[in-house]
Amino acid sequence: MTDLEEHLFGIPLSTHRDRSIQHGQFPYSLWIAAISIAFFRSTIHSKGDYSRWIFAGVLGYMAYESMPYEYIFGMELFSYIVPLVMNYTGDSNNKSKTPPAMEQKLAFLGGCGALCWSICHAAGSGALIRWMGLITPSFVKSTLLALFPVEEIQAAYNIVDHFIWEPGLLQHQVSRLFFITFHIQCGIGYLGIDFLKAEQERRNQLVRMDLKDDGKKKKDSKDSDAMLTKSRKFQRSAAPFIFFVAVPYMIKIITFGNMNAFAFACFNNDVHRAVRLHDLFDHENNLVALASHSAKSPADYAGYMTVVVSTTYDLFNRKLFSLPKVMLLPMIMMKQPKLLAQIFPIIFLTDWMKGRAVAYMTKRIEQLEKETQKITAMRSKVESFDIKNAELLQRAGAGATDFTRRRWEELTEQIQVKNIAKDLTARTKGFFAWIERNFVFSVLIDCALAHLIAVGKLVSADIFVFSRAIEDAVDTVLMKSRSEAELARMMTQIDNLKDIASVWENAKSRNLINCNLPPERSLLTTEGGEPERSMVVIRNLLYSRAKSRNLINCNLPPERSLLTAEGGEPERSMVVIRNLLYSRGTAMVRVDHLELKAGIYALTGGNGSGKSTLFRVIMSCSSNARGIDLSQSISLSTPLEPFVEEDDIEREQSCESSEVESEVASVVVEVAEEPSAVDPEETHPRLSITMPSSDVVEISQTFYWPLYTKPIDWIYQEYVTDTCDEAEMQSRVRRVAEELDALEFAQAPIESEQNVTSLEESTMAPSADIVSGIMDQLVEEKEDWFNDLSGGQRSKVELVRKVFLHEQCPGVLLIDETMAPLDPKSKALVMAKIKAFCAGSVVIVIYHTDVGRETDGEGGEAVECVPSNDFFDGNLHVENKILHLRPVC
Repeated sequence: MTDLEEHLFGIPLSTHRDRSIQHGQFPYSLWIAAISIAFFRSTIHSKGDYSRWIFAGVLGYMAYESMPYEYIFGMELFSYIVPLVMNYTGDSNNKSKTPPAMEQKLAFLGGCGALCWSICHAAGSGALIRWMGLITPSFVKSTLLALFPVEEIQAAYNIVDHFIWEPGLLQHQVSRLFFITFHIQCGIGYLGIDFLKAEQERRNQLVRMDLKDDGKKKKDSKDSDAMLTKSRKFQRSAAPFIFFVAVPYMIKIITFGNMNAFAFACFNNDVHRAVRLHDLFDHENNLVALASHSAKSPADYAGYMTVVVSTTYDLFNRKLFSLPKVMLLPMIMMKQPKLLAQIFPIIFLTDWMKGRAVAYMTKRIEQLEKETQKITAMRSKVESFDIKNAELLQRAGAGATDFTRRRWEELTEQIQVKNIAKDLTARTKGFFAWIERNFVFSVLIDCALAHLIAVGKLVSADIFVFSRAIEDAVDTVLMKSRSEAELARMMTQIDNLKDIASVWENAKSRNLINCNLPPERSLLTTEGGEPERSMVVIRNLLYSRAKSRNLINCNLPPERSLLTAEGGEPERSMVVIRNLLYSRGTAMVRVDHLELKAGIYALTGGNGSGKSTLFRVIMSCSSNARGIDLSQSISLSTPLEPFVEEDDIEREQSCESSEVESEVASVVVEVAEEPSAVDPEETHPRLSITMPSSDVVEISQTFYWPLYTKPIDWIYQEYVTDTCDEAEMQSRVRRVAEELDALEFAQAPIESEQNVTSLEESTMAPSADIVSGIMDQLVEEKEDWFNDLSGGQRSKVELVRKVFLHEQCPGVLLIDETMAPLDPKSKALVMAKIKAFCAGSVVIVIYHTDVGRETDGEGGEAVECVPSNDFFDGNLHVENKILHLRPVC
């Protein structure tokens, strides 16, 4: 298989985790968690906090060992209290007061440690959140819901949790991701404050270069010399700033930012795989349901999930980065209540008005985007289909190409019109938001900064930092309105994911016919211990297309009537179908009474008469090793006047009276109500299906073959070339090649005239060379190997894959026109192979050719019949909507 790792600076990278382990860890997740909290604790500290390095190491070890978060956060809080308490020397305004003794400090620290753990434990268990919810007034809750996207985030969490199959996994992963993101982003944000101050101070020096020390502008030559001196000084400060400020900040932000990005990528990719792979293939009906539901691909729905995850994550990621700057404001703002009353209401009002306008345009953009995605998916599907069948399209008629062109034009024009409307609306929204932000919002922030500078709360070096801090504070308070566009898009994708989740949930309701297998002894052995042949019994089948399950009464006929002949000898396999009526579209077929012994039967009838539908009915039996849901387009019932024979009643009485002793597997199935006891004087046909074996195989008209796959891997449906050693792989490949060669899969190569001595030599080559050539093809990966084969070659591959590679023939083998593409010689080889290999099985072959005529012994009239060709034992023929069994000729 393909290598799942790439390397970054020599470090192997992979976002895959071991799904066989409960709550399996992502690569490097423990190391990243340990480094993140150590980085945070060593970066954010008070003056004189030399114990931070010790606590950073302890916290990193606790994170690496995956200790409970309440212990880690409790220790983290405690680590910030320790230096404050240990460095406390008493009241600076009261010099006479004695500083607290060491014993008092230690006792105080003990109480603080217990308090820290209690707070973190309450937060981790949810008790703190519940308690805060109880004491918070309802109007405050409403305000918080209006300002913050709580409901949207909860909706995002719920939809992601729906696609995560492992209980508790999402909470575990989100907790770990938040732990890493919080510590890295807050640490980087704290470093950014010092960097912004240094940058602002450097720029202030540049601005003040043409001013005297008293603030007046320089004019004379002496002033010019002073300016040159300041200029040289400023230039000399560039190198230290670059190497000791900018470069270290760049290295830290890249290193720790990449760690944070990798942790998010692991989580995001895991959720992406859950939608695109794990949930899609969790149930075999999901892929079919997806294909029939819409033109969207798994990549589309996985992309929707990526939007949901990334949008939610970015909300927290940005706010955590700005949190250190926002924390600078409370102390200053509390000392300036007038500023809060004058400036901030105007800021919030203008931003709210902008949010309403942006929300309207965003809603329109999302509506157009949703419509465009739907039509684009349809166009992609149409174009892919037409390109794949370009040759068939060319031969479809004189107007086929023009019709297809008009259809492509119609879809393209619809997409282009909607894209124009969407782009113009987005352009309007972008300009409106840009103008409001730079010429309204920024002006109001400058007013607030001017006031703070005037009252002496800020210096020029802090302008940039506090400008960003005020902007981030407003952005946090107005998080919901500021993120209106992203949230609207996210909610649209959540609706799409809910839609497919509902489709997959409904697909898990199996639409199978409830069938039973006979007891092991009566099925596998006769009374004398000899192996018994297979048998299928279907009687009076009733099925409705309603969503409620209609279960069928399934049983075996009495042992003597089917398992032994009149002379007591073991009887061959038998398929019994009684009182069956099924329909699909315009086709309707009635089977009154049909018994098939083990053998090969040609199933004939006109096009659309219901031959393939009979295979769908048999394959939908729940007792099959792989039951396939019955299509909703197929309706099954019993005839209004069922055909009843005496043996129906005898078998029914036998099954009723000896449910356990006669080794008959029987399940009474509820159609409308429980069946009543059988009156021997009344005719009461019984609804039942009994399958002799779970090994029922169908070879359909068309075949599936995956792209970019080695043929041998798909034939065995496992990665033979990767999981098997060389000897076993060669053995498997050779067996397939020999089976194919026995059916003349490949033509012998024609040799050059110089080496040819006879016509026979020119058309024949050693079989070993042909087998070797087939083996080379089987282990070579191609884009579409199956598409390069002829129709007959594809049929031979499917017969080998599904039948001849197995130890024995399936108990029931259904072949749907698989032999139609075969040339006469290949058909004879395949027939002979099936005849010998499936001697004890029931084989039904849909057949369309070689219908002859012979004289009826009773009336002397010529009747149609299927030639035996030393292959068929009987002919199942659909005529006048009734399935008959007639002899071959």
